[in-house]
Amino acid sequence: LGYNFWSACAFGGCSSLATIVISNSLTRIDDMIFRDCISLTKVVIPNSVSSIGWGAFEGCSNLISIVIPNSVGNIDDYAFAHCGNLANVIISEGVTNIGECAFLNCQGFYDIKLPNSVTSMEYGAFWNCYWLKTINIPANVTSIGSYAFNYCDNFESIFSEIPAEKLSPVAEDAFDGVSWVTLYVPVGAK
Repeated sequence: LGYNFWSACAFGGCSSLATIVISNSLTRIDDMIFRDCISLTKVVIPNSVSSIGWGAFEGCSNLISIVIPNSVGNIDDYAFAHCGNLANVIISEGVTNIGECAFLNCQGFYDIKLPNSVTSMEYGAFWNCYWLKTINIPANVTSIGSYAFNYCDNFESIFSEIPAEKLSPVAEDAFDGVSWVTLYVPVGAK
């Protein structure tokens, strides 16, 4: 698709749209642009894109894999919410913010590797990612919102690189509903 700008919801609900290759001229994936494209399995996002909008891929229930390039700084609220078959998520260095409920109910992936550039994960960022087993939390994270990992029931390991003196920005209920997990913290952390 070779346009510089697409209107919000432009392709929303296109039930037969299966693959998208986005032009290098596009700088933003707008709000709800591919929302509920239930046949969508593959998206190629070029390095020209700097932001993924609110609910851009929400409800793309057959989306299997996504690579978020290093040009993207912000994954907006609900960007990939309800993408139940999303099994492979690569978030490249450059992403700083993971928005509210960005990966809500994404139950297809088992682990997530966050780049060092991530500084914040907002309210419910990975809420109900039921099969998520491991995650790393980079040292640069300054904020983890309430319910960020709510009901990630199969967590086994959290690898936190956040120094002990910076742990206060983690919301008290960020891991609400998580019953058992091994937390790995930097040496010297209390």
